[in-house]
Amino acid sequence: MKIDYIHVDGKSGTTCADAVIRQSFYKISMEVSAKDSSSVTISADAQKHPQSGRPTLFYIFRVTPKSNTVLSPQSYDGAASLQLSDDDVLSGNYFTEANTRGHYTLTRAEA
Repeated sequence: MKIDYIHVDGKSGTTCADAVIRQSFYKISMEVSAKDSSSVTISADAQKHPQSGRPTLFYIFRVTPKSNTVLSPQSYDGAASLQLSDDDVLSGNYFTEANTRGHYTLTRAEA
């Protein structure tokens, strides 16, 4: 998973993380583990996007920093809308209550 981010202070960059998406008949969830933080699903809903018709994951998550940082010393929540492309890439924009925003790009790991 590639994460492009912009902080409220203007700091921006790119980082990589591992994401695991689990789906059952009743629910879908995503767990993300990055160098400085991890996140878990609060709520998720998969459906067709109302405008594009593409499969879309609407996702609300909680981020927990792995250590206290100046930008985000405690857990915070965020939301993302991720669309599946024809080449099986899941991508879209996100924002958080820690005043960060950016773009997620997920590709399937080789088995």
